[in-house]
Amino acid sequence: QFISWSALLLGTLLRGWGGGLFAFAPEQEFMAFYDSTEGLQRYAMSTLGLSLSMMGAASMAFFFSCWRIKPSAATITALSYLFMDMVLREGHFMDNYKHLLLTEYMATWSMVYFEEIPWVKILRNYSMLAGMCITLFVVGAAVFESRDVKS
Repeated sequence: QFISWSALLLGTLLRGWGGGLFAFAPEQEFMAFYDSTEGLQRYAMSTLGLSLSMMGAASMAFFFSCWRIKPSAATITALSYLFMDMVLREGHFMDNYKHLLLTEYMATWSMVYFEEIPWVKILRNYSMLAGMCITLFVVGAAVFESRDVKS
């Protein structure tokens, strides 16, 4: 939230207020223009959605940090997994299996910029993401509890 709103504030300070909002996401095949009031509302909704989506990355990082590896290795492993997941999602050879990829659900935040916001799909995707996050947390906590304190 801090980064999103700081970027908007800095952009407003440097360029001034006016115009509106231009949203473009070629991977989801949409482009939209909004006036300043609706654009600011959509921006606020997208920052909340982005915060929810990043819980997937945080859960993945927590999961790997529960294993008996160094913290830097856990971070690199989580980032590597998310990068490979994103590459597989962007590659069209995985179109039939996108429902199995974490980043497919993490990209839900950008749906608030669609002309008609698909609330049902957003709710479904965030429910799936919440299930994945809870699963990663529970499995990570179980792995952490099974470790020997001395190791």
